[in-house]
Amino acid sequence: MREIKFRAWDKKHKIMFQVFELNMPDYPEHPSFVINVRDFAVRDRLTIPDDAELMQYTGLKDKNGIKIYEGDIVRFETVEVNELPIEYSLWHFQPRGWGNIDLRKTEVIGNIYEDK
Repeated sequence: MREIKFRAWDKKHKIMFQVFELNMPDYPEHPSFVINVRDFAVRDRLTIPDDAELMQYTGLKDKNGIKIYEGDIVRFETVEVNELPIEYSLWHFQPRGWGNIDLRKTEVIGNIYEDK
């Protein structure tokens, strides 16, 4: 079974946080997630979708052992060098594009929030 991890992009402060805890309060009139982050110097909690964008770990790592999350931009080689963002589809995580990718040659080079 893959590790379940999340990170969150703080929309206001433009900072990426590792998510420590994810809670869904029982407020049916305003459905949202509250996440607790470990960097208390800046913030200790964020609300999804108001404060932050939530990204899930795909269970995959690049050639350097870096964990690949939704929203990461990866560089990979086929016949040519390509760069694509990672998105979640109904059944699995995949690069937005075509073809198979050799993870031994894949490298995380940024994400869609910090490296537009």
